[in-house]
This record gives sequence, structure tokens and C-alpha cells, in this order.
Amino acid sequence: MRNIINIINFIRACDPRAPERDFVMPVKKQLELLERYEFTGTFLLEYDALILPVYQDLFKNSRHEIGAWFEPVQALAEKAGIVWRGRKGYSWDWYADVGTLPGYTPQERERLIDAYMTTFCEIFGFLPKSAGAWVWDAHSLRYLKETYGIKAACICKEQYGTDGYTLWGGYYNGGYYPSKNNSLAAARDGQGQISLPVFRMLGIDPVEQYDYGMDDATGGAAWQGVITLEPSCDGVGGANPKWVDWYFEENFGRKNGTYAYTQVGQENAMGWESMCDGLTYQFQKLFETKERYRLHIETLSQTGEWFLSQYPITPQYVCFCDHDSNNRGKKSFWYQCSHYRMNLFVEKNSFWIRDLYMFIPEHKELYLTAPCQTQSCMYYTLPVIDGNRWSGNGIRSGLYFRDAKTDENIRCLNVNFNSTETDAKVEIDTERFGKISIICRMGGEISICAEKNYSDLRIRFCYDPSRIDILCEKEDEKNAFYRFGDIGYRVSLSGGVFSKQCDEIIFCEKEMKISC
Repeated sequence: MRNIINIINFIRACDPRAPERDFVMPVKKQLELLERYEFTGTFLLEYDALILPVYQDLFKNSRHEIGAWFEPVQALAEKAGIVWRGRKGYSWDWYADVGTLPGYTPQERERLIDAYMTTFCEIFGFLPKSAGAWVWDAHSLRYLKETYGIKAACICKEQYGTDGYTLWGGYYNGGYYPSKNNSLAAARDGQGQISLPVFRMLGIDPVEQYDYGMDDATGGAAWQGVITLEPSCDGVGGANPKWVDWYFEENFGRKNGTYAYTQVGQENAMGWESMCDGLTYQFQKLFETKERYRLHIETLSQTGEWFLSQYPITPQYVCFCDHDSNNRGKKSFWYQCSHYRMNLFVEKNSFWIRDLYMFIPEHKELYLTAPCQTQSCMYYTLPVIDGNRWSGNGIRSGLYFRDAKTDENIRCLNVNFNSTETDAKVEIDTERFGKISIICRMGGEISICAEKNYSDLRIRFCYDPSRIDILCEKEDEKNAFYRFGDIGYRVSLSGGVFSKQCDEIIFCEKEMKISC
């Protein structure tokens, strides 16, 4: 088990929303913290910061990793020979059609990357090994890998609408090799992958963030709030010592597979005052628990090189949280592999599959060959069930385990978890069915079995029909066909059948398998 911490801070030179803020002080304070605890960090520089002497002087003789942060700014666009399209007076504009690489044509993206890399090399005398962005497109990631040999990249956490960026359905945490067609989807094999490991940023709450802002009556929030390890999280998440203690214990205090990952750090644009207490506490926590959790505190590129040496294709990533940060009886199990991601959720005595998304090689992101032309951007993979976006009108969406004899949802008495390098198992103790086991496997299969009375076991699809944005219909009793946008895909069964209305799975054998 390898427990990995990347301390990543990224640096902007300005923010039109806070023109009087001191952007240099947070960087100096972050460097002081790293020196105090003798940690090694990664600093990712936006182009406008890269070209300022004050930041060059801070990092030219630094032992820390210096990498690239890709939010196109006016100076970079002009260096690349591209007319700046930002709002008047904004040398940095966060709208997706201006402030992200997907906002430009593939050819323009290459010019922006080339201009950045040329300047970086002129200043530091070498090329960066790591790069970060809130939003990546597959074309840019592939170009960075093949042209500049980047070792690792980082991308924003899972979120819906936050700051205008939707990334929904990807690896919930950890690293993956992205598909050549979709930067958010893990590739299924070496041929279809960009061999550049991409890691999810910000240390997401694996229990609460998924449903954050959702209401059973009104459905998912149009703009999600944030519960992450960010120290500027305004009293929740990384700004709350109790939450930080819980997060480290849940992620690193138990065996959650072959490795566990998180990112510590904050963008300088938030200001030192907002991050000071939270970041200082997190560094002290890292120092105190480094031996107990056997933490590997390393740079982003070092993690990328380790990942590349260990995994020829995307490995599984597992996270099991035995309780939530407020002890309200919630448990969350995330499983991700190169074929799908799944979340099993337990709340008091209820349990259900809250989320199931598939990664299909043919599924192309919206901006693969054309630029984003709207102020916000959207990245998806392919849904089978969505417990957030498909909830509403009193329905909490999910795949619910039902007893056909009583027509009631099955109650959970206890939950156990274990994993190997290629699969993970959750065992749920119930009264009438004994142990119900859910085994997630890397090859695209989910196996579900009951110790007894399996012929009465059902899995019911629950969702608000007015919220669902896909077509789902039964092809035959073993296959359900989905259509999301312009892509079709299917879910197949063995040991079970779909009901006539395709709203339930009926168990025909003790073990039923879902193939994604």
C-alpha cells in the first residue's frame, strides 16, 4: 500500500476580482512551510506569473518542482499570435471559452502550449515535467505527452457547475490514463490511452461532496458547493481541523487498495489570510502522521513516474469510508477501474448503488476537435444510474436492493470491505438474504450474490423521469440499451434478467453479474 501526498500550489499573477490582493505573500509563506517541515512541493505557474521576475527569483534556485499551469491569459495568447478574447480590462478571464485550453481550436491549443514551453525553457533552462489545469481536453494532454514528454498532469475534482466547470462521471480520486477521445474517461487499454497519468485535485470528500447541494424535492444543484481539502474552504473541509483529521484517517488509515492519493495546497489567488490557518494545520498534520500513515510526500512528476513504472494501463482505485465526518451513519464505497466507476452508499439502515458510470472508448468529449464557445464547459462519461442529477420530486435516484416478497427495500445490519489488486468486495449483512456481496472487478464486471433466498432479490432502478437525460430501453431480457447524446452503449446481465419495464433486475441464480 502506497499512500501518496502531492503538495501542489499553483500561481497566478492577478485576479480582476481582487485587484488589491497580495499574490506574492502566499507563495512565500507556502515556501516557508515546506522548509519548516522539510517537505518537497510542486508549484505550477500560470504564464503571467511565469514571466514576472519576482516569481522567477523565488524558484530559479529552488529544490521544489516547477511545472506549468494552463489557464490561457492575455500575455500567453499574444505570445502565441492569438487575438485575446477576454473581457475588456481582464488580462485573465475565467470563462471557459477564454480561460481554458478547450476554449481554443486544437491548432490554437498547440500554439499556446508551444509558446508556454518556449518561454519556460528560456527562463529556467529546462522543460517542466508536470502540468495542471482545472479542465483538460484530450488533444492537449496527448500533445503535451508526445511533444514535451510530460510525466504527470492534474485536473479539477469531480463537480457539477462549480465555477462554470462540470466534470461528471470520471475517476472520483486517484490517477488514470485518459482516453484519446475523452480526457475525463479512463482508457480501457493501452491502444486507446494517452500514457500520461492524470490525478484528481483538491482532496474531495468521498461521502458528502457527491450529493452536496442536492435536495430530494428539487434535485441536484445547478452549482455545487465545495467540500475538499482546500484550506480556503470557508469553514468546511480543509479549513476545519476535525474534518481534516477524519479525511486523513479515512484515506490513509485503512487499506483501500494498492495506493491512496490526495493533493494538499492552494492557489495563491485566494490570499494568505484565507488559507493560513487551514494550510498550517494540514502541514502539521502531515508531519505528525507521516510515519503512522507511511506517507510518500512527493512531487507531482515523481508520482507520475511511479505510476508509469507500476501500471501499463489504468489500475483500479478503491476508497471505502466507514463513517462520515459528522458521524451521521453514512458509509461510502467508491470503486473505479478502466471500464466503470461505482459508488455504494449506506445511510443508517439503508443501502443502494448511488452512482454507476461507464467509460467507453468511442465516447468523444464535446471539445475534442472544436472549441468550447460558451462561458461554461461540460465533461461527462456515460451514465447507468446517477444519484444526483436524476433525483427530484421526492425520489432519491439509485439502484435499490428490494425484497420481492415484502416489496420493501432491504435493510443493512452491518458492512464489511476488503480488496485485492484486481477487485474489491463489500459484504452487507441482512436478515433474510444473509450476506449480500458486491464484487467489483477490473474487467468491467460487477458480481452480486446473496447467501440465501436469491430468487426474491431484486435491484430496482429509481429516478425522477423528468430529470433523466438518456434513453434506456430493453433489447432483450439480458441487455439494456442506453443512448446518451450521440453515443449508444449497453449493460448486460448473466444470472439475472431485466423486468418487462426495464426498471428492475431479477435474480435467476445465486450470483448475478452486470457487465459494463
